[in-house]
Amino acid sequence: MVIPIHPPGVCDSPNKSQYRSMPVYSSRNPSSFRHSEGWSNSQSKLGSSGDGRYSPLSSYKPTQVSSLNKSVTSPGPGLIPPRGILRNATTNASGNPRLSKGGTSSYYALSSTPTAQNIPESIEQAARMTEAVFTKDKEYPSLFHALGGRDEPAQVLPISGLIEQDYPCLIERGLMSGRLFNIEHRTEIPSELKAWMSQTTASYRMGLFPEIHRAWMTIASDLYLWDFRDGSDLSYYAGLKEPIIGLAFAPAKPNLFKANLNHILCVTTPSQVVLLGFIVSCDESTLGLAAPIKTGKPMKLHNSIVCYEFMIILLTALEVIAQPIYTISSDNVLFPVVVGSSQGRIFVGGADGNVHEVFYQAQRGWIHDKCWKKNLTKSIVSSYLPNFLTFSSPDPVKEIVIDNQRYVLFTLSKSGTIQAFDLGEDGDSFSNIGCLSHETIINTVIVKSKNSLEPNSVRNILSISAIKQGDLGLVAVTDSGIRLYFSLYTGLSQRANPMIRPSTLKLAHIRLPPGYSPMSNIRKPTGAYTAYCSNGLFSISTADGDTSHVWLITPFIYPTANYAELSTRYTVPGKTIDVKEISVREIDPVVFEQPEVMSQHLPYRREIVILTSHGTIVLKASKPFELLRDLIQRQGPENIQGHFEMLPNKVQPLANCVLLASHPFLFTDNNVHDLATKAIFMYGELAPEFQQDAWPYSPRHDAIYTTVGRVLASFWNLKLLRTGTISGTTTKIIMPNISGEQVSYAIHFIQSLHTFIVNNPNLYMISQIVSTGTNNAQMENTPEGHRLMCYEMEKMSMAALKNLLSQALEVLGMWKILCEHQINIILQGVDDRLLNTTLRDMIVAGQNTIPVIIDALINKYLGDNAAVDAISIRLREVCPSLFRNEDAISSKVAEILSKAKQTTDPHEKESMLTDSLILCEQICGLGRVNIRNFCMQFAELGFPLGAIRLCESAAKAVDPQHLALLTLKPTVSSDPVANQAYNNRCDVYKIVFEILDMYYTSSNQQSPPLTGRTSDENLPSEKAKLFADETFRGILESEDEVFHIMLYNWLLERNLFGRLLEIKHPFLDAFLQRAAESVVSGKLHRNGMNGNETRILDLLWRHHELNQNHLAAAQILMRLADFTTDGLDFQQRFDYLARANICAKGVGRRGPGELLENLEDKLDVAQIQKSILDTLKNRLVNLSETSSGVFDHTLTNEVKMHQESIQRLNSQLFNISILYSDFAVPFKLHEIRLEIFNAAGHSEKPLIESLWADVIQTELDSTRESLESQLELVRRKVVTLGKKYISSPTYFPMEYIVEHLEAMMPVEMVDQAWVVRTMLEIGVSFTELLFVYEKLWNKVTQQRVSTLGGMNGQSQVCRVVMSMIKSMLDGKLEVRLPRSQHNEFIEKCKDLIALMIVEFSSKFEPEAKEITQKLNITKDRLEYR
Repeated sequence: MVIPIHPPGVCDSPNKSQYRSMPVYSSRNPSSFRHSEGWSNSQSKLGSSGDGRYSPLSSYKPTQVSSLNKSVTSPGPGLIPPRGILRNATTNASGNPRLSKGGTSSYYALSSTPTAQNIPESIEQAARMTEAVFTKDKEYPSLFHALGGRDEPAQVLPISGLIEQDYPCLIERGLMSGRLFNIEHRTEIPSELKAWMSQTTASYRMGLFPEIHRAWMTIASDLYLWDFRDGSDLSYYAGLKEPIIGLAFAPAKPNLFKANLNHILCVTTPSQVVLLGFIVSCDESTLGLAAPIKTGKPMKLHNSIVCYEFMIILLTALEVIAQPIYTISSDNVLFPVVVGSSQGRIFVGGADGNVHEVFYQAQRGWIHDKCWKKNLTKSIVSSYLPNFLTFSSPDPVKEIVIDNQRYVLFTLSKSGTIQAFDLGEDGDSFSNIGCLSHETIINTVIVKSKNSLEPNSVRNILSISAIKQGDLGLVAVTDSGIRLYFSLYTGLSQRANPMIRPSTLKLAHIRLPPGYSPMSNIRKPTGAYTAYCSNGLFSISTADGDTSHVWLITPFIYPTANYAELSTRYTVPGKTIDVKEISVREIDPVVFEQPEVMSQHLPYRREIVILTSHGTIVLKASKPFELLRDLIQRQGPENIQGHFEMLPNKVQPLANCVLLASHPFLFTDNNVHDLATKAIFMYGELAPEFQQDAWPYSPRHDAIYTTVGRVLASFWNLKLLRTGTISGTTTKIIMPNISGEQVSYAIHFIQSLHTFIVNNPNLYMISQIVSTGTNNAQMENTPEGHRLMCYEMEKMSMAALKNLLSQALEVLGMWKILCEHQINIILQGVDDRLLNTTLRDMIVAGQNTIPVIIDALINKYLGDNAAVDAISIRLREVCPSLFRNEDAISSKVAEILSKAKQTTDPHEKESMLTDSLILCEQICGLGRVNIRNFCMQFAELGFPLGAIRLCESAAKAVDPQHLALLTLKPTVSSDPVANQAYNNRCDVYKIVFEILDMYYTSSNQQSPPLTGRTSDENLPSEKAKLFADETFRGILESEDEVFHIMLYNWLLERNLFGRLLEIKHPFLDAFLQRAAESVVSGKLHRNGMNGNETRILDLLWRHHELNQNHLAAAQILMRLADFTTDGLDFQQRFDYLARANICAKGVGRRGPGELLENLEDKLDVAQIQKSILDTLKNRLVNLSETSSGVFDHTLTNEVKMHQESIQRLNSQLFNISILYSDFAVPFKLHEIRLEIFNAAGHSEKPLIESLWADVIQTELDSTRESLESQLELVRRKVVTLGKKYISSPTYFPMEYIVEHLEAMMPVEMVDQAWVVRTMLEIGVSFTELLFVYEKLWNKVTQQRVSTLGGMNGQSQVCRVVMSMIKSMLDGKLEVRLPRSQHNEFIEKCKDLIALMIVEFSSKFEPEAKEITQKLNITKDRLEYR
């Protein structure tokens, strides 16, 4: 199709807006697609492939749960309809909605919109479906796959362009508008230059600098620049002396020159390479960041929204520094080709066929000057050889292009040789990748085309261009319009790994221009003399007399499985000199690879400038929705069915139609929107032949979601904030990662989409369908019933999307307001929580974050009444659900408190505080209100009672039914609802105790706060103490028992026991009693204290004692003593028992005797336990000293056993049985066992006698010293125990003890009265002792079983008796008896002596005679007494 150039304005599009540049954030995730082998007929649909691997959103097949008569079908992961919409429905076991059965009156009933409590869930559901759109949209085929590429083996089909589907004739068939491009500007060469060109005979060159919207012309040594859009701003540079043969505009190396010198103009002459400083000035933000500029011309939209017309870039000044920065010699090499990289490197292509680099630096180095040139492609040896010795003619460099994404440099020589060089991973090196000569390229083309192409079809390569994204790396255009695609990688593994550098250069694919298809009526382009490639856009120019035909080829507007393109041809006057695409700043390169329909909503537009010998023409590419607009306006929606059916699925055209129907920047009447809306409903319904067992959404539903997804995709997962530095400093600040301009632009689209849905309620309003007499189960199984159910589920999905858009509008509106203020100051202290927050997080789950941000915004303007009111009003307008009425009241309170801080009038301050408290109480029950902030301000202003009252009101609001008090009852303490109510109240009251902590710290209280809050240094200690006391009293005046409990716990945690006991309140009695019960039972109660703590009981008995309740105090003390815990030692327990005994005795006559008796018994047993404990402690000391420095396994175990037993004895009081079995017996505590027998009344004589024997033996074994020492130890022990038990003959078996002691005495012992003296010391009377020995004599004499026996035993007893009588006669022992009994006693003594005389007289041993003599002497003394 040939479109002649008309005068400016004739063919202009109705849309004259220029959109402002905006970054796009998306990622590429292509999948594998098969190449279409061709179409069966001309009506085949674009994009159809053998496996259908590219399909719109409806290809998500839902999961079938069950048939319709049982349950609603679940639409699969991520696409589940929002719950809570089916009003009369139930749910099945899997949680999916299930229709209610029974009856024939109603089929099903559905609500018109989600309820308020379901809105967050519906927003989440819509967000998941929108994200599914993100994923699906990213599955467009890459250029490699669209050309038929396969991953394994890594290859692409050799040739394309031979079938009609490659260049579909949609325009000729009326399925698309032919206005692919519109003339934006048409400008002639400035008249001054025209006059000069007509007068001079000097040669001139022309070209374009699209980065700065300038065309240039060199006439000899002079350089001229002018704005190619309107021919204005003609300027020139005449500082050179030689003709200019090459020049390039390039960015300067970063941080090398002054900030304003940001570009370099590299100019080459026959003998020099000159670097000129080029200053490009544009408006910048206050932080030194370049930002797009508003033209300042407000434009009224069709929906009364005021926006600004955006421009891609707005230059304010261009300036070339007069004096060259650097000048170096060209070394007799001509450099007609100059190019700069994004890194600031400058490469020049020489007529010698080599690539040179111009290096420049700020300071002179050791080896190089500030600027020098280096040949990068010529070897070191050949560089020193003269040209006549190189044996080859040079092949001049024709073109150099750089891939600034991969850092690869390509060259095209005059002969057609293509070379590739690797600039390194960071773009700062240079190495060869590969080279293909023109002959090699021709041969490869012939082989790949299977001899279908002639060699002359690629006889001349006009231009090359880097492919900066995807799997292919370079495209070359020949003079016949054939494009040659080259790859830089050998296999899939290399292409998939970004860390692997390009390693080869090979021809991968041949793309023929239009006209090669057998069914095409387009004439092939021939004899092209210029070509241009850029991001999928191709241009070739052919001559036709005084005019030129410019062929423009662009990718098809919709994503297809095969690589389809559209072509058009323009006729321009004169010869085409240069074609360039106008640069778009800050656009992600992925945008240019993906189908334009996916990014057409963004505020940029592709523009091409064509430079001819007559002037410049700027063509503006039509966006897909504009092509659809032209088509629908010209033919009407009824006549364009073919446009919606040219793809396998209608979603893509319908999404384009949705954008057209809702586009906010279409400056036309509403007729276009109405026509587009009509087309959406005409062609967006479910197909009649849809499968009943599936759960499809209609193409209209998927198209709307697709459009919303594309609008949100660029910043949906983008973080809200980023860190940066203030320009010229190193100070780090936070700044918005999503600018206000981006947000403002997105708001227009989202608002329009939301309005579109709202204005078409049949999209989301769920109907009330009533059957008339038809059985439900039968109707559900019918296709019509299933279709109706699909419609209703789709409407629920659209209702969820409406909620999502509404929420997104409010969040974006709030963020826009935030961006209009100093965001780094507003979010100071909040930014840490927001640095990793994305816009999705804010929209879907920002319930906790948004109030914090709004509070920060309001707080910045406190004190400025007008500002706070203005911001509040604006927030209510922009985001009414985020900033509600309670938020506005909250802002008013903050404003009043701000004034109160400034006023000095106490009455006015008090009035302000009271007013603010009343307002706070109105909103304190709403979770969005930060009552803590207000309470802390009340505290700082000396109004703690206001904080208490506000917290009481808030507690009542969170627990209006007083369920928290139920937890204080043991029968309902496990109720989760009551427990939650209790916790809610506690969370509110914690604020008051945080204030109390602050006051106590400031008043220099002895106990520091436990909350970690620092004191208010500006608050005097006296005032702080007054405020603390006022707060204390205010809490005690509260009628909320939970509040009192928290106060009591607060006092306990700070060990303020005295202050606690001063309180006289019934709540304290109940608190301490419950606490005591929880401690005794070992269960944690609602008082927040540790169940093992005994201080509660300690406080409780003190409390009762202070209140003269001695009986209760005694009972609690006894409980304390019995309490099992490591927090008390035995002595404390013993003291508690003693104190309990005192309290019990203090009851007086009313005192229960049973309690007192129990206490006394416990004291007796405790005394035994104390004896065991003391004994074990002493033993442990001895064992530790013995085992010190010596490893003995037995000793170690014994030490451990003692330690564990001591710990047990300290942990609780034991009964007497346990003391005997667990301690006395295992540790051989014989004295303790004897004591236990005495306490228990156990009178087993043999056992008691054995205990005495064990006691005596233990004393003997305790020392290895002399006999006298051993006997002394025994004596002391016997005396001690004898005195203790002398009054209890059962436990002091004197006869056994005397006999045992006498038996253990050695024969050679001189002191025969040792036992007698021991017994007398104990307190045994002389007469009683003599009777014992008399019994012992009889026992020995009668040969009874005794430890004493034989002659030795008789003589030993006899001697002891004689010694006793002698001591009595000598007056050494006083026998206190009545006189009547004294004579009787003497007679008994005589009888005993007489018996002994008779016994020994019958013996013939010498010792017997000696004893007999002594007995006679004793008898005589008794006779004469």
